[in-house]
Amino acid sequence: MNSRRGFLFAVGLVVLLVALVWVGRAPLAMLWVILHSDRESYPVSFTADEVYTVEGLTLNLEHSAITVPSGILVRGTTTVGTTEVMVLANGVWQVRQPAAYRWVDVAGRDSTSAPFSERFTSLYLRIHPRFYDRLVAGARLVRVHNEEAFERARQIRRHKFWNYYHINEQAFVPSADVGAVDLESVTWGRLQIREEIRALGVGVMKAEVRHWDYQGDPPSYMD
Repeated sequence: MNSRRGFLFAVGLVVLLVALVWVGRAPLAMLWVILHSDRESYPVSFTADEVYTVEGLTLNLEHSAITVPSGILVRGTTTVGTTEVMVLANGVWQVRQPAAYRWVDVAGRDSTSAPFSERFTSLYLRIHPRFYDRLVAGARLVRVHNEEAFERARQIRRHKFWNYYHINEQAFVPSADVGAVDLESVTWGRLQIREEIRALGVGVMKAEVRHWDYQGDPPSYMD
């Protein structure tokens, strides 16, 4: 079974490489996949049984920090642990070092910007399972039954799962603690935040904040 998965993974990489060469983005995207995912893929359970109220959630990145005073958290779990975290909340993204990021299509922000804070309405994380306990260590979680919140989280997750570490409906596990940070900001809409990637101790891609347009209007449940 493992050898078959390894073969399928190799075939997938070849197909992806060909496609990305065609659009001229191969080196960067392939490096991201190779450095930041495991070769195993796992089915993900994202259900109403994993809905929690959350208070005092904090994610400290290298150049910024995300805080959630209170909200709803939904976990996406695999046989090796939690690899998806979906948070619905009025949270704050505090950017300490704007100059450390490359800003892509984020109106009014570039490397000369002063430190600033931005509010967001939802947060999607793809993480290594070992990081989940550290992420929630200082927070208070209480399991709840909230079908309305789960349905909103499920729909947002439907848009975002397909952009990170997956093969069909199965998830690859990011090798880094935090593989992807994707939030819905009040000012700009969807933002993807990436910290610097390093290979053999050498920086190979600058930290980046990218505005990601939806096709057409953003879905109403992103508000």
